[in-house]
Amino acid sequence: MEEINIDNIEIVFLDSIDEALRDVSSQSMKQLQDKLTNYIDRCKEINSNIKFVLTCRQLEWNEYFANSIKKIDDKLKIYKILDLEKDQIDSILTYKGIDNSEFWDFISSNYLEFLLKNILITFRIIDNYGIYKNKKINYTEIYIDIIKEYLSVKGDDRDELIEDKSLSEMIDISSSLATYMILNKKTSISATELIKLSDELYFVNNNNITVNDLKIILNSSLLDKNENGFVFFHKSIQEFLMAFFINKKNLNLQEIKKLFSHELKFYEEFEEVIVYLTNLNDIFFDEIVKFDTLIFKRHPSLDEKQQEKLLSTMLYNLQHEKSIIYGKWEYFDNNSLLNFKQVCNIHKIIEKNIDINNVDNVLFPYLMKLLHFNYSKELENIIFDILERFNDLRKIEDEHNKDGYTNEDIIKGNIKTRELIKHSFVDNFIINNGMTPKI
Repeated sequence: MEEINIDNIEIVFLDSIDEALRDVSSQSMKQLQDKLTNYIDRCKEINSNIKFVLTCRQLEWNEYFANSIKKIDDKLKIYKILDLEKDQIDSILTYKGIDNSEFWDFISSNYLEFLLKNILITFRIIDNYGIYKNKKINYTEIYIDIIKEYLSVKGDDRDELIEDKSLSEMIDISSSLATYMILNKKTSISATELIKLSDELYFVNNNNITVNDLKIILNSSLLDKNENGFVFFHKSIQEFLMAFFINKKNLNLQEIKKLFSHELKFYEEFEEVIVYLTNLNDIFFDEIVKFDTLIFKRHPSLDEKQQEKLLSTMLYNLQHEKSIIYGKWEYFDNNSLLNFKQVCNIHKIIEKNIDINNVDNVLFPYLMKLLHFNYSKELENIIFDILERFNDLRKIEDEHNKDGYTNEDIIKGNIKTRELIKHSFVDNFIINNGMTPKI
């Protein structure tokens, strides 16, 4: 980069800056941040019109880069890659000659809606729809199918595959490797460290993993090969394999929480792993949803009972554990904390779980979003009923402006109601500063 003449360059595109973290020690991460910000500063001194476009995974961006880069430019614009829209998926289905209605019925009946947020899995389902459509399938089977396929194919610039391990054994070895790399924050491994790895990797089925076992995995396309070594071809596959390993080890919930959480919630870097674990073994779901509800903001597969449990828990927390939502309003978008398509009578769950006379500016925005993503006339009536009670209009009308009520009281009540409505949309929330909307 130092050799590039930037005098006449308009845009510098730095793709996947999170990959620079590979094999960087925690002590060197500050140096990496400083190196990047200093480079951007120097470029802007030479060419004030130059613009930088950076891409990065969200977790690494928030943890390592966001604050330091924002210091350079307080007008920094941040964009998130959106999920595929339904009409975009429909276009792909039409191109592939797949009946759209039949496909969406299949997705709904197998609780796969939120799995379509993962582009890798979306194309996997579409490409294999002819195989999947005539059977009940869950997302764990789809992931296992992908892993088996990649383990069965030789990777680029690799030796031929050695076929002295079954696919089941290869998945077990891969799960231990994935777990080791995530826990040790190793985004890549080198072919020169296989002896060390074989000594340190976690046992599988009470057997240690040999150098030859590792070579079998590294020769497959499950891991990509680059100048830094080997890295899993997709982060979600690596996280799924770690969940697979934890499940195979038969850890109980207390052991899982001790390893992957503090006393209030799971560590962010393990959230996806824990979500996958609850699908591999649904015995964990009820306890985990109580302990860390917001972890299910993006859950690949929830059946009707699990959606009902999640909704009830969210309603309870927003009334009795309000602090969990502070600074987390950005979670309230079209995700599994809001979209309950499998639940037939959302309004009945709400009526059962909230006190309609004590709805405040923490709970009410959530109810408004529920209405937006799960519209029903019954739910709309609840919203209007809350507004009427909040404004105390019924009491005012019944008293005919008696007992101390004045026109000024009515005007103030109407203003407060309008403010409640105004602040009940995510666009008006003050994001990431630990505050709720002000009324």
